[in-house]
Amino acid sequence: MAAQRPVKVLGLLTASMGHVPWAEQLAAELRAGRAVDYRPVWNRDHGPGTRAMLRAATLRLPGSTGSGWDFWFARAELGYSLAARRKLRRALAEGAADVVHVHTQSLALTLRADMAPRPFVVSLDSTSPQVMQAEGASLTHLPLVRLERRALAEAAHVVCWSEHARRSVCEELGVPADRTSVIPPGVDARLFTLDRDPDVPPRLLFVGGDFERKGGHDVLAATADLPAHVGVDLVTSWSGPVPDNVVLHHDVRPFDDRWLRLYRDASAFVLPTRYEAYGLALAEAQAAGLPVISTRVQAVPEIVEHDGTGLLVPSGDRQALAAAVRRVVDDRDFRLRAGRAARERAQLRWAPDRTASAMADVFSRAAGRAI
Repeated sequence: MAAQRPVKVLGLLTASMGHVPWAEQLAAELRAGRAVDYRPVWNRDHGPGTRAMLRAATLRLPGSTGSGWDFWFARAELGYSLAARRKLRRALAEGAADVVHVHTQSLALTLRADMAPRPFVVSLDSTSPQVMQAEGASLTHLPLVRLERRALAEAAHVVCWSEHARRSVCEELGVPADRTSVIPPGVDARLFTLDRDPDVPPRLLFVGGDFERKGGHDVLAATADLPAHVGVDLVTSWSGPVPDNVVLHHDVRPFDDRWLRLYRDASAFVLPTRYEAYGLALAEAQAAGLPVISTRVQAVPEIVEHDGTGLLVPSGDRQALAAAVRRVVDDRDFRLRAGRAARERAQLRWAPDRTASAMADVFSRAAGRAI
């Protein structure tokens, strides 16, 4: 019997934040597995007309910041979806596809006619109802919720990064549970070296471009009374006055030499986020063998095991955060034990080949095949 050809999958991918390393890694793992011929198409590098459209779609009107009365979020998501639609049309004209993979769901809002008759799979880290809840249930998000519900209703399958997101997909967006899966993003623990000296003075690492939302100011407050020998590294775009033992790091790219060195030199990872769609940085920190201090918001309790791989505190509770920081700094045995447990959890739960195998199975079933 002749070998079955690989499933041809066209991946239409967002080019924002931590989604890019995840998608690049997924594409590489899928190609290595050979069951899927995966062709990534990024929603970036647009022509002049599309760039002009995106500028108009993302323009903030005077006085709208905070209130959202100009429907900025919905306009921006629609703009990115229309840009993705042009990318999809060109990609399909250049080569056939058995399945279209769209990440994330915001790109799928305007694609229904262009994807037919091909089945499509959507993967996501959070939903628009969850964004509404995090931002105070703004009514300006309702048009986006309706469009998202319609797009997901026609998807062959919806892959959620967390059980938290899956509940919203099923309960708030009406997707049947049997058309959903939870497949956490892969993190390659092999990238991180574990040759740190446990007896050097502790260093805490924070990584967050959105300094306020990620809890950067809470970190500064919670570490203000630490001994001077305890270092704090802040990887962020924020600038401001900091104590002598705090170092700001700007223009650090994920997985570059500076980024890897900061993880290698750290003793613990601190991310007291106020809102987190998933929290890929928390998984990366555990892959690096670091105990994690974070908050009990959204999907974070699925990623960090309290008192096992780290500590979780209420969001915005600086006193509780300071106590957690002191425990990790002062209790060397706990710090090392939690770091080992974090590394083991990452190797088991977020192994890239495991993620790719699960995604390949979803694509194969969407194409009407079995693996």
